Amino acid sequence: MSSRNELLQRIEELSSTIDQQKEILRNLETSRSDACMALNALSDPVARLPVEVASNVFTLCLPDDQVYPQPGPQTAPLLLLRVCRIWRDIVLSSPSLWATVHFDLRAQDSSQFAPGVAAWLGRTRDAPLNLHLSGSISDAITKVIEQHAPQMQTLKLRIWFNEGQLLEYVAPFASLRVLRLFGTRGITISECLQYLDSAPRLDELGIGSDYLPTGDPTPVLHTSLRTLQLWEESDCCPSLILQYLTLPALENLVISQSCGTDGNVSGFLARSSPPRLRIHIGGERKLQHFGLVPGLSAITVQCTHFEGGRFI
Repeated sequence: MSSRNELLQRIEELSSTIDQQKEILRNLETSRSDACMALNALSDPVARLPVEVASNVFTLCLPDDQVYPQPGPQTAPLLLLRVCRIWRDIVLSSPSLWATVHFDLRAQDSSQFAPGVAAWLGRTRDAPLNLHLSGSISDAITKVIEQHAPQMQTLKLRIWFNEGQLLEYVAPFASLRVLRLFGTRGITISECLQYLDSAPRLDELGIGSDYLPTGDPTPVLHTSLRTLQLWEESDCCPSLILQYLTLPALENLVISQSCGTDGNVSGFLARSSPPRLRIHIGGERKLQHFGLVPGLSAITVQCTHFEGGRFI
């Protein structure tokens, strides 16, 4: 009869042999997977393309019915991930496929979306980011926005509920060119001005709000903003923000029918004194306060009609 020590040694030898066989099996599985991928590449024209070209081809698969497509398992890029390993590798190495997106966060607790939003935006790497968020904004979502602020090119927020200050601290939006804040509740004029002040290259700002309490805002001088759009979605008048803005580079001022008091607009124009300015007015309004403004050498006033959330 074998001794206890002999049995223990035998068990150890068998365990070692099993581990070696497992390693051999893993290597065989990897070799078979590589062979299958190589076989698929022979019949897959996409796999034979350079990654940059394949990425451009996949870009044509993105939904074209919206400027900001919403993520979905039946649409690119998520759909492309499930085709094969080659396609998955190409999609995950193509930041541009993830860089324009709309997240609908209409839920009682939007923080549940934060991991998914963070994972999606993480795939954009350093690509220029065009982001549309709608719904409620939790602190967790706010931190995701702040993390990707430097690569934001376009930021569009339609907020139904804000759990606190929109941003704990306003991160530098060094590349932001277009900012639109609308359908908002609980965002102060001060926060809007902070956004504007943190985006030195901003070219276009649109504000349409349900509620913009004034608080104690700090006035902002912005030297690159060329287009300012103000539209009204309820009883609030977002043109109140004009009291705190000076925009010497402004070329287009768009105001909905009932936005803007004479004092707000005329004082703003007198401070800014843009050399060339087109003013688009929604509906019929009195135009006295668009008269002579010191330093204003050219002005064009166009009456437009505000319909369906846009000016026509």
